[in-house]
Amino acid sequence: QNINTLFSELKQHNAIPKEEQITEFKHLFSGVKVEKPITWIGKKSDLSYLFKQLVNEYKVLEIPKGKTIWDVVDACFVDKNGEPFGVNVLRKQKDPKKTLSDIKHFAYLMS
Repeated sequence: QNINTLFSELKQHNAIPKEEQITEFKHLFSGVKVEKPITWIGKKSDLSYLFKQLVNEYKVLEIPKGKTIWDVVDACFVDKNGEPFGVNVLRKQKDPKKTLSDIKHFAYLMS
C-alpha cells in the first residue's frame, strides 16, 4: 500500500514519468532484481536525498552485503535519456533546498 502511495506521489510531483509502471518500483523494495531501470525525471539531488531517507531514517530498503546505497540506486534508476546517473554523481549530491520538505514527506509515506 505504501509503495503505491509513494509511487503515485512521485508521479504527481514529476519525479517519475506518468507512463512509468509500478512493477519495477515494487521490485526495488521487495528484494527482486530490477530488470528495467525506473526513469527518474526529477532532480538528482531529490533522488539521492529520498534514498538517504528511506535507508537511514526509515530503514525500508535493505542494502545487499558488499553494496552501497548508491550502487543500488544507480542500478535501479536512469535519467530521462535512459542513462545511469553514476555512483559517484549520486553520492556527491547535496541535500535539496527547495524540495527538502517534499522529499521528507515522500520518505515518510513508507514508514
